[in-house]
Amino acid sequence: TTGCGPSFLGPVSAFSGKKPKFLPAAHIVHCQKSQSLGEKKKFGAVDKSLLHLLFWNSQEHGTPRHCEGQLRNTGTFLAKIQEYQRKLNEESRKTNQWIDYVNLRLEAIRAEYQKMPAFHHEEVKQNLEMLKKKGKEIFHRLHLSKAKMAHRMEILRGMYEELNEMCHKPDVELLQAFGDILHRSESVLLHMPQPLNPELSAGPITGLRDRLNQFRVHITLYHEEANSDIFLYEILRSMCIGCDHQDVPYFTATPGSFLAWGAQTFTSGKYYWEVHVGDSWNWAFGVCNMYWKEKNQNEKIDGEEGLFLLGCVKNDIQCSLFTTSPLMLQYIPKPSSRVGLFLDCEAKTVSFVDVNQSSLIYTIPNCSFSPPLRPIFCCIHF
Repeated sequence: TTGCGPSFLGPVSAFSGKKPKFLPAAHIVHCQKSQSLGEKKKFGAVDKSLLHLLFWNSQEHGTPRHCEGQLRNTGTFLAKIQEYQRKLNEESRKTNQWIDYVNLRLEAIRAEYQKMPAFHHEEVKQNLEMLKKKGKEIFHRLHLSKAKMAHRMEILRGMYEELNEMCHKPDVELLQAFGDILHRSESVLLHMPQPLNPELSAGPITGLRDRLNQFRVHITLYHEEANSDIFLYEILRSMCIGCDHQDVPYFTATPGSFLAWGAQTFTSGKYYWEVHVGDSWNWAFGVCNMYWKEKNQNEKIDGEEGLFLLGCVKNDIQCSLFTTSPLMLQYIPKPSSRVGLFLDCEAKTVSFVDVNQSSLIYTIPNCSFSPPLRPIFCCIHF
């Protein structure tokens, strides 16, 4: 690592025999476990008691139209508080894991440079310094974003407590107070800061594609029609690990979804191929242990074990990239055209590169290969 400089803010273990521990999967599809059980009970109890009280009053005494509107608005307000709490939890998780993530990127890029025939000392130093600088800047922005969101959340909590206390007020006073709080809440909710969407792009690695093309192979794919019980559906559900059962969305594949297996299998050696992804999303490709192809619909496989993939999932108005084994978000710009995959059976690594940028996306280290390995690509529409 001569001339490469130190790691971002601490030691890295990903390339020394240990796999990093990340919990980003639940957030790719808007699921969140980090909210504490006590907090969930608190919100749930108030939701039910508050809305039950309003509903009971409306059934017992008859509800005017404006009160029915308030009831609906109250339910919306409570749902938005819970949604914003989820976003705050997401920002906290992202902030807490950011240092480790940057260190992993630095170590992966440093390791990639060491594989080059001519070691570009100045380029690697420049690229790593740039990455560290960007990482620190984003780290500070994440802290600021988290603080702003936490401050607004406290305001919402205050309004929430007011609603909770109103459950014991007389009916007329209750309805009048509801209107006041809901009116104030509309203004607050209109100006809520949103989570930061960080992108830690890396500089190009000179000669990267030339080196990988030495191992170029042509992959033949056999397509299968995909359904709601197949492959990417399984992956996306595994991304919800940690969510309550009722929070796990049910995905249904629509026509146009497909799954493609490579005709070739690999047991040893080094191989490189490229996939054109264009502007699409909800795709995943990579290699997998053979038992994924042979498993039947009812056979249970733990998480994403034996799947070594890069994927892209559309999340609201943005796309999120992820890798598996372990499942983790990749905070980089979405590749605009072609993505390359380099499989090294002896080193037990799978690397993904942005072909147009000649940059490394990520290297999955210490892969639990169980040869033969088979290429796989899938795209699914919901």
